Amino acid sequence: MNATQEPKIMPNTAPPEPNTYGTTSRVVQCHTCGASVVVPVLTGYAVPWNNSLVSCPTCAARESAAEARRRECERLDQRITELVALGDYSDATRRCWFKRSNPAVESRNPTAWQAIRAWDGGQNLFLFGPPGTGKTHAARCILNRWLARRRTVAEISSRRVFKADRLFDDRGALKRWQAVDVLLLDDIDKARWTEDALGALWELVDARCSNDVRTICTANVAWPALGELLAAGSPHNSALAESIASRISPAKLEFAGDDLRRVN
Repeated sequence: MNATQEPKIMPNTAPPEPNTYGTTSRVVQCHTCGASVVVPVLTGYAVPWNNSLVSCPTCAARESAAEARRRECERLDQRITELVALGDYSDATRRCWFKRSNPAVESRNPTAWQAIRAWDGGQNLFLFGPPGTGKTHAARCILNRWLARRRTVAEISSRRVFKADRLFDDRGALKRWQAVDVLLLDDIDKARWTEDALGALWELVDARCSNDVRTICTANVAWPALGELLAAGSPHNSALAESIASRISPAKLEFAGDDLRRVN
């Protein structure tokens, strides 16, 4: 540089920040409803996003809620798949939801269904009545409601309790059943109750009572008749059946009517 020349002052040409907003704005249409939306003009490295689809606040909230529902459905489906693999959930239960329940079926036993729909988990339940009157369906609706609320559930038969206790570990089944928030013990009157089987049932209901979690039982017989059936399985230990009954101590809901599964 010549000593007589003055140095040039270079203008400030620093590149813009990667994602800065410009000082101008433009009006675009919501890609869903067509409403006008004012958006800033992006500059810097964010320029390509100026052509992105835009949603108005109402549509954006609706889209966000739909995405949240989609993710929740995926989570629920994944959880159900896990329970089916464990044997703690049946494929038939997938179809049992209160929103899909048949009003004509509920009208046959309105008092019971009203109590089922209002159940808040405060007390164990005993659903009894003839076969095919909707007891298991109603109980499964409860399971799915609680499953959707991110609670733990399981559905088992009374026979499986005895098998899990005496024949095989069943991947820690007994421990799971002792702790889940809601356990459906279906057809409790159908097992061949022996003293050993009743001992396994007592361990299950005793642990659930201690854990303060809820059990739903279904049967074709009323509560007093179930007590007699259990007592007959343990003639040398009459207190065993009484102890089981006291630990369940359920609210009793009767289902009456004809077998809905019968084909005319």
